[in-house]
Parts: sequence; structure tokens; C-alpha cells
Amino acid sequence: MNIMNYLGFKKKGAETQNEPKEENKFNFQFSDKYTREEDETRIYNLIILDESGSMDSIREQALSGANETLQTIRTAQQENPDDHQMISFVTFDTGARRPFVRTIIDTEKIENVKDLTPDQYQPYGGTPLYDAMGLSITALKELVKEGDHVLVTVITDGFENS
Repeated sequence: MNIMNYLGFKKKGAETQNEPKEENKFNFQFSDKYTREEDETRIYNLIILDESGSMDSIREQALSGANETLQTIRTAQQENPDDHQMISFVTFDTGARRPFVRTIIDTEKIENVKDLTPDQYQPYGGTPLYDAMGLSITALKELVKEGDHVLVTVITDGFENS
């Protein structure tokens, strides 16, 4: 099954005006805090980082990889100043001490984003990978307009899924 079709993304021009929006039963959403310029095309970068307990052994590498991804997006913005690179960054685990999908960066312009710190990334709990992907992609779908681009990066050790 095509994940984009499953999540409700449509090809350009395939949308209808009266099509009802699916309600997000988990109330997980991203903000749309920036006014969109006329004919502005945005590039939404969604980074999903596994914060489950099994990631503890590679914590430094995972944090480094996430920050390298942010730096790559910064460089792309500098090389293409007319682009509008937006970052949404979530982590996930099944620990009881916080929500299982946690927003670290909520749809922010790349020039306003700092690197993640060790305090922001504390591996713990199980691995709700599919839930994290489904919730965050569905939430991002609410912000994406025709002509925008979406890039999704998932950083995980690939161990168990709960």
C-alpha cells in the first residue's frame, strides 16, 4: 500500500472543495505560525527520532546524526535563499514520564533552529515507531499546501516496535 495515499495525501489537482477533513483523534498537531507569502512554496522537513531505551547505547551517534540533518537543511537554505525550509522534529518512546510522541521543534524556520542538546534527548521506554510516524505525518499534512514539498527523516536503531 502507498503510505501517502493511506495518509490521505492527494496528487496536485485531485482535491475537492467539499471533501471532509479527517479528525485527529490524538489531538497531535503542528503549528502554522508563519504567514505564508503569496505563491510561497515551502519545504517541510519532518524529523522523527527514536527516543526509546534501546537507543541509549547509540545516544551520541543519534544526536549527532539529528544535528547533521539540521545542518544539511541549513546549508540547503543558504544555497537556495528563495526556499522556505521548515522544520518539525519529534521524538518517540512509550515511557510514562512524557507523551509517547513529543514535539521538540514545532514547524520552525530553519534559520531559527538550534542544534539539539543532550538534555533534549533522553532515551527511555519502548518503541512506538509506527504510531509516531502516523501521528506526525498526519499532523504535518494539515499544513502542506499544493506545490509544497515534504521530506521525512526517521532515525532509529530498528529494534522492537511496540
